[in-house]
Amino acid sequence: MSEADKCYYGTSTKSSTYCCNNYGYQCAYAYSSSSYRYSSSSVKTEVVEAHTSKTKTMKFTLTYYKQKSADWDGISAGGSYSDGDPTISFSIYFIASGGQSTSKTTGTLLSLQDQGSWSGSKTASFEVPIGTQDIKVCPTVVDKDALSNDNMSSGYCYTKTNIGYLTNYSSVEQSDYNSSKYELEWEWYLY
Repeated sequence: MSEADKCYYGTSTKSSTYCCNNYGYQCAYAYSSSSYRYSSSSVKTEVVEAHTSKTKTMKFTLTYYKQKSADWDGISAGGSYSDGDPTISFSIYFIASGGQSTSKTTGTLLSLQDQGSWSGSKTASFEVPIGTQDIKVCPTVVDKDALSNDNMSSGYCYTKTNIGYLTNYSSVEQSDYNSSKYELEWEWYLY
């Protein structure tokens, strides 16, 4: 039996490194202290980290709003509550694994007058820094009034962790579920 056959069947008295380097067999076990050796075809594995390994773009989209409470513009003559004048924006925080944070704001994505519900698509795009591990989204909802504006925001933020594991264009759907005054939904993805 040739040495190549012995390497193939694993019966060679030579080392795995020898069989790998000379015949391309036993390569799964052949290694040196500095590097693994592969023959015939190279094996390429992409290492996925919990944080972003390169700069990405975030596409952020507001999709739904509905007023749920009467403390916007009071009760109408018909006994139902009046629709408010909501202005909706978001602060977005890109948080690195070390805790460093970069913030962006969408500015006003939606502004309504005497309207209690809306659905559609209002978008904004941002650059996501290298090393971002978590993305925190904080909605702001303000009821515009003639004399003074009322902040109706829930005060809560919503965080998606380990975003390095997200594949490109994988949609993340979120909502301001802590609010008792309105329903608010949005989604975003990275690419």
